[in-house]
Amino acid sequence: MIHQAILNASPDTICLPFNSAQDTTVGDVKQRLCEDYTDGLGAVIVSSLGGKILSDDHVLFGSSNTEQLNLAIRLCGGKGGFGSMLRAQGGRMNAQKTTNFEACRDLQGRRIKTVNEAKKLEEELEALPLREQEKRERLEKKIAKALKEREPRKHLFDDNEFLDNREQMVEGVKNAVSDALKRSHPSSSASTSTVSESPAYKRQKTQSASTKKVAVSVFDDDDDSDEDDEDDEESDQEETTTSIPIKGKGKASTIKYAKLGDLACWVSVAAVCFQTPISGGYKVSSFWIGDGSFFFPLLLLLPNMALASLLSELPKVYKASTSITAEAWYIVAAVVITTLNRPQDIPQLYKQASTGLSSPTEQETLVLRLKEGIFKSSPIIGLPKVINALSQLNTAVPEDIKQRLPTQSSRPISEWQDVLEHRQRGAALFDKIYERHASRVRNNLEMDYPDLAQVALEDTYGRVLSPIDRVDALDTSFVVLVGLMVQDLPSQLKGHYYGAIHHGATDQQLGNLQIIVERLCQFYNHRDYCSLPSKIK
Repeated sequence: MIHQAILNASPDTICLPFNSAQDTTVGDVKQRLCEDYTDGLGAVIVSSLGGKILSDDHVLFGSSNTEQLNLAIRLCGGKGGFGSMLRAQGGRMNAQKTTNFEACRDLQGRRIKTVNEAKKLEEELEALPLREQEKRERLEKKIAKALKEREPRKHLFDDNEFLDNREQMVEGVKNAVSDALKRSHPSSSASTSTVSESPAYKRQKTQSASTKKVAVSVFDDDDDSDEDDEDDEESDQEETTTSIPIKGKGKASTIKYAKLGDLACWVSVAAVCFQTPISGGYKVSSFWIGDGSFFFPLLLLLPNMALASLLSELPKVYKASTSITAEAWYIVAAVVITTLNRPQDIPQLYKQASTGLSSPTEQETLVLRLKEGIFKSSPIIGLPKVINALSQLNTAVPEDIKQRLPTQSSRPISEWQDVLEHRQRGAALFDKIYERHASRVRNNLEMDYPDLAQVALEDTYGRVLSPIDRVDALDTSFVVLVGLMVQDLPSQLKGHYYGAIHHGATDQQLGNLQIIVERLCQFYNHRDYCSLPSKIK
């Protein structure tokens, strides 16, 4: 009869037959395993199904012919140092006593963590008004600092020499007018005889029903004078008032010009008129003026003469180029005049700029540069003002020069390639102006309004500002700067100020540009303009 030992050696099962005539021990099983398999199985552990490890002399097959055993291989181990490591780590952990008792509870049964959070919230609520007050104080200090920094930018950069000359000219005009009135007053016998003998005076005396009497008052003194001075002023005006016979139709009334305004820079004009007597009066702008009343038509020419005097000084201020066609002072002046909506003065500027140009080519270049400079200011100051200025300029250009000007647009869009070129030039100009800030400015425009960003990049920078065949990039930057300065837009002025520097503008050029803007704004009595920002090094 045969006994079988079934060994569960996961994952396999081994069956070993033994002779039932002899007692079989666990040692016999191990011996049999060593014979049938490898020597490596000698160090095996045999245990019962219950997990009890059986010794080598344990007898198997008591009352059964089969015996099920578990077979395991003994693993190589150390000295058991892992337990020692655990004990050492536990000792170190016990040595570090905890200071966090938030998980504990107080005598009322609340967790310490909840109590601490409630106290912290209460402290935050108590400190909230104080923090709000500190926040308001910081904001007020910031606003006060910003306003204090802005004050110097709002003051007028007056030219002291110009103002002194201006005051002297006013006094000179008053003295010249007073002397002329005394010489032409009827109380002077010599003047009376001279005037009465003139043919014009005799013709004036023959007028009857159609003759109208108009009294003209020359000027008043200051409003803050004493009452005695006012009485003297009225008596002087009564003595110097002269009746002017005027031939015409309709009813006329007494016209008094009490305040003549600012007479700066008008001395030379007054002196010329005073020294140009014609029998019976003076001729000014096709007007024949009788004795003592010649000052009224003179006012028609004084502002134009003052502007001409100022414009004649601007080329000396700029000192940029020897060629008038390469200079920028007249473009800067044209943009200032256009921004202030004084298109009637554009022909005077063109006349001053074209003085001395004999070549038709130079005159053509001058006209094109003026028109291009005014046109490039349209995104900054608006199309209506640009239309008014270009219309006045066109009336001042001689016909022979008009025939030489192009009749087609210099910014055509006949193919898709033209659109792509405009966009490419606009993006390049935008990046050149803002440099490392270009992406941020573009993103701000898109967040404000996507259409604003598209029109600004494609139309303003692409089609209007990027062409440089007539007005180069540097002069274009001057056009933008002038429009922003005259309109008092310091936020946009700062970016384009550095854009002009990126295009090669020097401190001298920027200083000259500011002088031109200041003098023209002072001439037009425009005070709401800002100056160029200070360069941050």
